[in-house]
Amino acid sequence: MKNGKLLLFIMELLVPKLNFPPFSHIKEKLRQPLEQVIFCLYGHPSKFISGIRSKPRYLDEHVKTTIALTWEKSQLLFEFYKPGNFPSFVSRKNDSINLDTVVLFKKICHLVPSDSDPFYKLEDMNAFLLGNREDIPRVEKIIGNGISYIYYLIADHYFKASSNQSWENAIKYYMLDLCLHPEELNSWAGLAMSTSTQMETWLNNFYPDINEEKYLMKAKISRRSYQQAVKLSPLHVTIWTEFGHFLYTVHSFCSRLLKQESDSLSMEKFKTFETQKEEMLDESRDCFLTAELVYLTGQAIDEPQDERWLYQYMLAKIAEKKKEEPPNFLKYYSNWTHKKYQIAKQQNARTLTVKASVRDEDAAT
Repeated sequence: MKNGKLLLFIMELLVPKLNFPPFSHIKEKLRQPLEQVIFCLYGHPSKFISGIRSKPRYLDEHVKTTIALTWEKSQLLFEFYKPGNFPSFVSRKNDSINLDTVVLFKKICHLVPSDSDPFYKLEDMNAFLLGNREDIPRVEKIIGNGISYIYYLIADHYFKASSNQSWENAIKYYMLDLCLHPEELNSWAGLAMSTSTQMETWLNNFYPDINEEKYLMKAKISRRSYQQAVKLSPLHVTIWTEFGHFLYTVHSFCSRLLKQESDSLSMEKFKTFETQKEEMLDESRDCFLTAELVYLTGQAIDEPQDERWLYQYMLAKIAEKKKEEPPNFLKYYSNWTHKKYQIAKQQNARTLTVKASVRDEDAAT
């Protein structure tokens, strides 16, 4: 039919019903036919993305021209391609959307009505993260039907992609999501970790030729993001641990800079780096102490591994850097070696148990 009216009718009829219980047993059977409908209508997925074949082989090119995507119809496409389970910042990469879906979702973002478009709030969000405004910016009108999480899903893809080029995209789309969902823990944690990982990449690839002002500006963003995350979830051990690592890394950067370039630094910059160095070290210690306390009291809302050995090791290094009395940091080092020994002993015991179980099974057969 002209302008794809029949295909549009099929899409509008079936997509909203896919998650209804009566359709659950045939949902997967309908998926490929609906993908064919969408491919004929909008040319999604593209045949090639960055020179790599993208279109699945089961999709046929029935038409040479496609129709323009509208905001109204894009909401159906979002409903069809969004993941069944909402991915968290600690979930597996397989739970995230793929690159084809990212390309589509980015097109949809350009169709969002202006009063709901968070792109206009990016500068304000950046100002909040840098400490230049107190309140978190929000869009005037939140888009409904779950599609407002489209920015989060794009950010999550880039966060899990774990490539040097993906961190800036992850940061951008996490910030966009937070303009819509200022209390979304996954976005605050993802933003904090994406920024800190980008900073770590800079250190590994560009040090000593690194722009220290740009580095410390990114540090402000990551620090504020971690602060928001632990404020929303004070019993999340993983976030406290990552926060502590980040702060210690920034402390080390400032400390190294002061040692190697103190002669070339202005008095103002010297004071800034000296203050940052001490603040980061104190806060890092607080993070590791909090992570250990939450773990020991059994209040953790995540399922962290037993990393008490790590906390003791980091607390020892921090105490040593703060030039505390030797008994203080030696106590932490002693606890660290004891915990490492206990963990190795438990791992050996589990290995022996598994081997004995396998031998018993072999003997039984």
